[in-house]
Amino acid sequence: MAPRRATGESPGGALAASARRRIDWPRMSDPADKPALRREFLARLAALTPEEKSAASADIRARLLEWPVFRAARTVLLFHPLSAEPDLLPLLAHPACAGKTFVFPLTHRETKTLTLHAAADTAEFLTKGLRLREPDPARHPEIPPALVDLVLVPGLAFAEDGSRLGRGGGYYDRFLPGLPPAAVVAGVFFPCQLRAPLPREPHDVPLGALVTAYRPAACMEVSP
Repeated sequence: MAPRRATGESPGGALAASARRRIDWPRMSDPADKPALRREFLARLAALTPEEKSAASADIRARLLEWPVFRAARTVLLFHPLSAEPDLLPLLAHPACAGKTFVFPLTHRETKTLTLHAAADTAEFLTKGLRLREPDPARHPEIPPALVDLVLVPGLAFAEDGSRLGRGGGYYDRFLPGLPPAAVVAGVFFPCQLRAPLPREPHDVPLGALVTAYRPAACMEVSP
């Protein structure tokens, strides 16, 4: 399956300079070996500088703001980024996003499931472990998945056929099948995270679109 260009072009401009820095990536792993693939892409992400991640995140946010699907969505599932994930949080205060409801996932480790909670900012999020920031269910109301129009999903690796390699917890794999059929699920990632092929198992839910930095189109919609 090949992606088709979505409407809205964004050249990337000077931000793309950081994408041209030469990096000696690790040797490509066997596409069927998920642990090796995770090590490979964790190493790729660790090689990015803070400046490169910041510039690419800004370009991704600009592409989302151009994308008609994002612009039309009333309820959008975001994520609080880990250090190696694109930062979408400035969208919360962007004037073009006035009227949208942004929701964030709360992980439940005992069942490995997610619930969604609305938040206008992340100042009162809880810290889990050393890195994970999540909504406080006592302060942020739970929102049913049936209200979500657009899901923006992080991960470690992505392929143009809509395949995604996560971190191994299976939270999104359990959550995504419960979304309404009209909801769009889009992977959001840095350019170094794109590769093909990726392993896909029967329980994996393919993505409907891909959003990354420095591409000719605002996003890539995956053809069914």
